[in-house]
Amino acid sequence: MSKKGVSSIIGGLMFVIIAVGAFVTLALVQSQNQGYQSYKITAASILQNKAKENAFAYLVYLNKQPVIAVVNNSTVSAGIKYVFTLNGGNLLVYQRPVTLAPNANYLYTGVPNVGSPNVQAGLITIYGNVIWVNPNPPPGYPSPDFLLLCPNC
Repeated sequence: MSKKGVSSIIGGLMFVIIAVGAFVTLALVQSQNQGYQSYKITAASILQNKAKENAFAYLVYLNKQPVIAVVNNSTVSAGIKYVFTLNGGNLLVYQRPVTLAPNANYLYTGVPNVGSPNVQAGLITIYGNVIWVNPNPPPGYPSPDFLLLCPNC
């Protein structure tokens, strides 16, 4: 047998192995790029919705008990994931998920320490926005008919 013939076969096999490896690498890169584009579109959509989110919250009283009234004034749904209270250095977080349709309202009842002096309350949305609870209803947003705005009643 000739040694020259064996080396051309080995060279051909090495070329095929390198070519297959390059093709597999390119296929993996293309696959990852398609996944990246999908995540990029999803992230852009989330950021757009985050910017459109326009909800606010204020404190009202129902049967002398403080209640957080939430109003969603945006064109997108507001997904509220957490309610929290902050008293000095004490942060208490409650998982109270609710989704508000555009132009919808919601009342959070039974949140501990809400309405107490020196306690701030807030909401965290699914988009990461923080909505601070205003201790007073904003002008132009009176409480619904079934709520009393008198903490001393």
